[in-house]
Amino acid sequence: MLLLLSNEEETGFFYHEKKLWNTFFHPELVQTCLESSLRKLQLSYVDLYLIHSPTALKPGEDPIPEDIHGNITFDTVDLCIMWEALEKCKDAGLTKSIGVSNFNHKQLEKILNKPGLKYKPVCNQVFEFQLTPQDMERLDGLNRNIRYFDYGEFAHHPDYPFHEEY
Repeated sequence: MLLLLSNEEETGFFYHEKKLWNTFFHPELVQTCLESSLRKLQLSYVDLYLIHSPTALKPGEDPIPEDIHGNITFDTVDLCIMWEALEKCKDAGLTKSIGVSNFNHKQLEKILNKPGLKYKPVCNQVFEFQLTPQDMERLDGLNRNIRYFDYGEFAHHPDYPFHEEY
């Protein structure tokens, strides 16, 4: 997923944002995914590379992999190891900034407290969920760039960011 924001004629500003899709969360796929997108778009870098959500899906060609019963096929990937792969993309000059999307406070704190952290997430974009005032208070200090929209198909993933136990 690539987002292009532009009011270039008025400001000379053009912004490229790429989200790492959930089937590319294994560390060996993170940079390859970005490089592929950059080649297709004929760009040398993006301004922001985000982890789409903390809910990993089974790697492969299908963007929403399903089992034979039609259930989404989830996967498990260590968020800190995936974050290190994003840091390598920044070090390689493929992105100016890195961030996350739809992380709850525990998931975000896991990255922020990671030993050897090179770069903090610059933002945490958040889908629209029914959050309590306490949830919003916890997220408020961590969020820098919030866009709200409704999407709940990943609610059955064990790392879904807004389960009640969080």
